[in-house]
Amino acid sequence: MVFAPSAGERPISHPALRSQFGRNARNCIWSFPAHFHTSPPPFVFYMHIHRDAIVTNNSEVYHGNIKLVLDACHANTRAKVPLNVDQMTLYDEVFVIAQYWGTEVFHRMVEIMPRVVFYREFLHNNPEIRIVAPEPPGGRLSELFRIIGVDDTRLVVGPVRAKVVYQPRSSKCGFANVQES
Repeated sequence: MVFAPSAGERPISHPALRSQFGRNARNCIWSFPAHFHTSPPPFVFYMHIHRDAIVTNNSEVYHGNIKLVLDACHANTRAKVPLNVDQMTLYDEVFVIAQYWGTEVFHRMVEIMPRVVFYREFLHNNPEIRIVAPEPPGGRLSELFRIIGVDDTRLVVGPVRAKVVYQPRSSKCGFANVQES
């Protein structure tokens, strides 16, 4: 028996479903509504690059009169600049991976490490870039960095200031991005 999608719905064409239902997965009873994406986006990843910015311990970035808060487990949208900006350590370049609950096992393994691995070559090619992380060197994150071949002594904990900030996209809380997983 072959099922056609209902009016206004598009058939599923995800590779995992094709392997589960065979070649005719488009003809199964499951389908997404028409407003769902039915083709891949025009890009697969992005990275915000800021100049002369402040980075908090949860990867919120203040740059000029803008505060960029990526969609993650915690969204502090208050625009108040952190205290003691002049006393924060200033780095030339930082790569931001810290996030709310980033020291917890699940968030470290499912949300942080897949993003780090995705940019591993970038980090290898730029050893001078410090990494704003949820914990200092010597913790569990350091062990994982050593496994993937990234020097864990580059880890710093925010808030910090930097001349250049590389801020990759975040992960939704509890959901790794497809490209990084």
